[in-house]
Amino acid sequence: MNTQAHWQNVYATKNHEKVSWYSPHLRLSHQLIAQYGKKTSRIIDVGAGASTLVDDLHGDGFSELIVLDIAAPALQLAQERLGSSAKSIEWVVADLGSQSLDLAPVQIWHDRAVFHFMTTTETQSTYLKNLQSTLLPGGAAILSTFSLSGPEKCSGFAVKQYDASSLSETLGPDFDLVFSQESTHTTPFDSSQNFITCVFLRK
Repeated sequence: MNTQAHWQNVYATKNHEKVSWYSPHLRLSHQLIAQYGKKTSRIIDVGAGASTLVDDLHGDGFSELIVLDIAAPALQLAQERLGSSAKSIEWVVADLGSQSLDLAPVQIWHDRAVFHFMTTTETQSTYLKNLQSTLLPGGAAILSTFSLSGPEKCSGFAVKQYDASSLSETLGPDFDLVFSQESTHTTPFDSSQNFITCVFLRK
């Protein structure tokens, strides 16, 4: 299965408010970004899809926002929703598991539900190299993945489940775990998905 083609088709053919990962607002993500960043911090939201997090951050006065996703149609939906405000935001189409990023460094790296799709040594290594090359020392990596009691698959793809300890071990010694919390996401069709959200500070 071609990963990029799959996600492009999802956003081109489905109502983005009816997919399992949809949430009207990512309140915990917003809270953690505000806690570990500043309004002038350069912030990247990876695997953002058509999430409203960028709307909420922009509305809250965060001025240096980058939105990245593997699927161009997802970013187009967000751009259309934001209207003229989209011009002040940087939009990037990339596959973090197979491409090397070439971006100016950021102080905040936010990922809700991308890293758990990195199930091979190769994709995981490429993702982590992108994280290390993009996040500044002292910056915060905010990662949410399916927990050990979360789903084993999403959108037809196998995922890797984590707890705070295994996620910390996977990121390695350059990252200090400073926060972890499990939470339950209720999907648009009333099923439940358990997540673990962690914050790591890069040394």
